[in-house]
Amino acid sequence: MPNSNRPTQSSRAAVIAAGIQKRLMTRPPFTFAGVDYTAAELAALFQEQIVAANKVAAAKGAWLKAIQEEAAIKAKTANATIGLREQVRQIFHNDPEALADFGFTLRKLTPLTPEAHVIAAAKRRATRAARGTMGPKQRLAITGAVPPTIVLTLAQPRPYQPPTPIPIPIPTPIPPA
Repeated sequence: MPNSNRPTQSSRAAVIAAGIQKRLMTRPPFTFAGVDYTAAELAALFQEQIVAANKVAAAKGAWLKAIQEEAAIKAKTANATIGLREQVRQIFHNDPEALADFGFTLRKLTPLTPEAHVIAAAKRRATRAARGTMGPKQRLAITGAVPPTIVLTLAQPRPYQPPTPIPIPIPTPIPPA
């Protein structure tokens, strides 16, 4: 018997059961693999297969529905998680202990190197120069070209000079009238 899917097997079992009831009910018992079956027992056996297949189909439908419900709840939960994380960060001022109580972590910010800052500034200047005065859609299609080499000149650090104090005038008291 070739492999077939569950609906095909169920319909085949229904046809076999109908054929047994129509043509084999008056026959003597059959023996398959050492087990004796009457025609009524064979018909009941194939009916059990149909019932089992129907149970599987119903369970699969319930399972697929449960998966859809879970996906919908996941989407709602994801939005709520993002909002809650931001609120908790604001309420507790990014306190690592408070965030850990909710299972959240601090954002990991990777600072740019000085060279990356210079390159980014050069790209911004080149893009602004290349865009010129165009409409918003044409402007988005153009990006600036950065020269292949950028010369970095490092300035000598200035020695620290403490700020000069600013004198604050003290107001003169106004005599009561």
